[in-house]
Amino acid sequence: MRILFIFTGGTIGSSVAGGYISPDDGAPSLLIKKYDERYGVCFEYDISMPFTMLSENSDGIYIYKLISAVKDAYENGGYDGIVVTHGTDTLTYSAAALSWALRDADIPVCIVSSDKPLEDESANGVDNLAGAVSLIKRSYECDDEHCRGILVPYRNHDGAVYIHRPLYLTEAGAFTDELFSLKNRYVMRFDTGKRILNAGPNYDAPVFDKDYAEHLDMKSHGVGDISDELTQTSEKILRIKAYPGMVYPEIREKVSFIIHETYHSGTVDTEFPGYREFFEEAAKRHIPVFMTGVSRGISYESTAAYNEMHVIPAYDISPSALYMRLWMAKDQEKR
Repeated sequence: MRILFIFTGGTIGSSVAGGYISPDDGAPSLLIKKYDERYGVCFEYDISMPFTMLSENSDGIYIYKLISAVKDAYENGGYDGIVVTHGTDTLTYSAAALSWALRDADIPVCIVSSDKPLEDESANGVDNLAGAVSLIKRSYECDDEHCRGILVPYRNHDGAVYIHRPLYLTEAGAFTDELFSLKNRYVMRFDTGKRILNAGPNYDAPVFDKDYAEHLDMKSHGVGDISDELTQTSEKILRIKAYPGMVYPEIREKVSFIIHETYHSGTVDTEFPGYREFFEEAAKRHIPVFMTGVSRGISYESTAAYNEMHVIPAYDISPSALYMRLWMAKDQEKR
């Protein structure tokens, strides 16, 4: 079994010096050393370090470099699995980008992070790596379809390592270092050495992220095919979030898509006059507005205005996954 480690920095690739956390070129060897001490290295591996940075400094150039490095390794390396180390701040974005770019991946590509520097004995980085190795081993030995594609193993405070698909993985909230899938749609978890598939009532996630194309028809809404190349900034996307008393922004000339994040119940303030003006302007300019945070089923009365305003409900997809899909869309002629 051969594994490629692609180290990119982040907390898992950093150490504390002078009271600050900063990237450390020695962190990769420390991660593997600590894994070996706890679990034992029983696989062959190679190491690649295409760049090193703190993930909060991510932009389109960084994400494109990451996609290129992973795709090259996947297509030409002959590995049984790939482990990408990454910071937690923007992990959901990079994982989603890789998920869209490598939607046909038939080996595990695991994005591994750590909530604290590895010198801290309470850090979850080594356990997250153990989850990744377990996935790769199971894929290698059993050809388990649940272990293929882009996956994010992450240990929460309950001690279990949860395996997430990027389409459903939500960003960590402020003041917390836990990660969750929307509606608890993780793939499986490793708990006290046992592998437990998610049998919850809300788990109907596709095995491969490419199946989401049938779930939300992007092309009919003017969204182009996926391109691996990214601009440094996402000028073509306007992203807004609901909050009391919000004032809707001006829609810039370069905007091609709008993402509107709702309250947790899938609602926004539809009584505020600026709401109607904003969406009428978007419709007039043929700019699709995707509403995230919306689920199928019974909705609140205020959501009835979505159809009237030509809003597109992006059912059951994380905002960061939708954002990356739109950013990666090839430009199409405006309708």
